Amino acid sequence: MYRELLAMRREERALRPGAARITVRHDAHARWIAMRLDAPGARSLLALFNLAAERREIPLSDDDGTNWRARFATYSVEQGAPIGGSMVAIPSLSAALYYKEVV
Repeated sequence: MYRELLAMRREERALRPGAARITVRHDAHARWIAMRLDAPGARSLLALFNLAAERREIPLSDDDGTNWRARFATYSVEQGAPIGGSMVAIPSLSAALYYKEVV
C-alpha cells in the first residue's frame, strides 16, 4: 500500500505538499472527515475518512457535484467506479480517494 500511495503522490499533483487548496468538512460526532483538494492544472481530488467503528454515509457537499471516480481505497472498491448519488458509504476505520472526472 505504501508504494501505491507514494506513486499516487507523484502522479496526482494535488497530493504534493503545498500544491492544493484544501477544503475540509467533518462531523466530529459521526467521526468522518471529507477533504477536497484543488490544484491549478490538476484534477480535483476528494479524500474521505471514516474514523468510526461503524460504516458511515458521508454526504457530498453541493459544490462536489458529480463525476467522481474511485482512485484508491483501504477497502475493496473497483478502480474508476463512480460515486452514485449525494452520499458515499465508507466502511468503518477506512479511507477512500476519488478524482473528479473531467467532462
